Amino acid sequence: GSYRGPGRGRRLNVTVSVGEDGRLHIRILPGEGQSVRWLGGDTFGAGTTRFEFRAPGPEGFAELRIDQVSGHYVLSRSTR
Repeated sequence: GSYRGPGRGRRLNVTVSVGEDGRLHIRILPGEGQSVRWLGGDTFGAGTTRFEFRAPGPEGFAELRIDQVSGHYVLSRSTR
């Protein structure tokens, strides 16, 4: 799915998919994507960055929270 929201004075666009390795793959556009490891519940991580999915519903999770050492971002699920 896709998530969008504000981040450091610009709009963040993030895509979430299942990678070829079967792991969750997160890409913060326009950068490269990365596989993330499951940390428990609805939380995944890569290095010091945590990705937490919130507000589950019939269409998937409505919110993605990204917690980095230098920032915390709350993104909403996008239909585009």
